[in-house]
Amino acid sequence: MKATVAFYSLGGVLAPLLMGWIVGATEEPRLGYSQGFLWMGAAMCLGAVLLAPWIRPERDAARLRRLAERDEPGPAASPRS
Repeated sequence: MKATVAFYSLGGVLAPLLMGWIVGATEEPRLGYSQGFLWMGAAMCLGAVLLAPWIRPERDAARLRRLAERDEPGPAASPRS
């Protein structure tokens, strides 16, 4: 679970770094922001297309129902002390 959170958190670190690098690499900030948003949007679209086969809402809903029936904490619940 901690590795998953760490992996998701990389976006919060890498996105500003990459955007800053793209903006800084151009002579005019307006052009840099335009290119940066274009590249970030393209990366998001590509990621969505590549990951779509693994999205199974029915499976996730069934898993959450099973957890609710057993009164177990879900994947986002904090550990009990």
